[in-house]
Amino acid sequence: MRNRQFTPLGNFSSKQCEKVARQMDGSSLLITGGLGLVGLTALGYVDHLRTNFSAKIDLTLTAKTREALPLTEFFGSEFAFLDGDLGDQNFLNQIPRFDYIIHAAGYGQPSRFMSDPASTLTLNSLCTIELRRKSNIGFLFVSSSEVYSGLEHSQITEEEIGTTNPSHPRAAYIEGKRFGEAASLVKMSSDVPLGAVARLSLGYGPGTRISDQRVLSELIVRGLTQGVVALRDSGERLRTYCYSEDAVEMLFGALLNGTGQVNNIGGHSVTSIRDLGEMIAVKLNVKFRAPEPTLLEDSSPLNVSIDVSKISKQLNKQEFVPMGSGIDKTIEWYRLLLR
Repeated sequence: MRNRQFTPLGNFSSKQCEKVARQMDGSSLLITGGLGLVGLTALGYVDHLRTNFSAKIDLTLTAKTREALPLTEFFGSEFAFLDGDLGDQNFLNQIPRFDYIIHAAGYGQPSRFMSDPASTLTLNSLCTIELRRKSNIGFLFVSSSEVYSGLEHSQITEEEIGTTNPSHPRAAYIEGKRFGEAASLVKMSSDVPLGAVARLSLGYGPGTRISDQRVLSELIVRGLTQGVVALRDSGERLRTYCYSEDAVEMLFGALLNGTGQVNNIGGHSVTSIRDLGEMIAVKLNVKFRAPEPTLLEDSSPLNVSIDVSKISKQLNKQEFVPMGSGIDKTIEWYRLLLR
């Protein structure tokens, strides 16, 4: 039974939900990486469609491990679960056909995808091809704004692409995502529908793990457990974060209406890592520390800011969860996990 002490979701657009519920009623849906942030929020979204719009959607999640399965009690119910390694051809062969597939498997944390480049490449290449062949109606490949690596200006559009080469420290992830995009959009055969691509940028919110090493999550956990929000550098890099509910609404819009297209999926609030850390410290009522500015030597981009006007216009999405509210909900989530 779902724990009602914490409700992580609740800001989905009723008008958009009603439309999605009508389109997906009576269909089957597979979400790979189902116990990650995208997967868990999508689980909550499907639960919302079922509860409030009587949509009959047969949902299946896949994940490499059942480690986070108890967390699903906060996000929804009534789903099938397949646990196995999508890089294992035998497991991949056993996955049946579905009407819709959202391929969101793989780690978005640089430390994780850089530590296992072979798996990262496989998930985004051969696995993508095989999964797309198993979709009857719609296929969505969840790509990343990392494909824009090398571009440092703001408001990057879908017509642009990055300038890094295969020797880049993050090449396995960047080149894997580019391959996955091509595998999703190329015409395979008459019985395989064209897919859609969603370049997701910096999703955050309830559903991430204590072990998540991305900056926003790490700063919150550090503040809660150590009583100080301490940056590793001066925090000059710029980021535009996207709350998980907004991201999933746009992902489903891309799945249903973006056939053959690339859509940027992201938020509106531009912030520096330093300002983000200071905001979190104030909300937690703890100290904030940051070293003096130094040369930026790691491989992360200086500016991550994409143009989401294309999907916003398509969905008539005008409202986004404010950064402050999203941080509040994420802090509440981590307090729950740390009990």
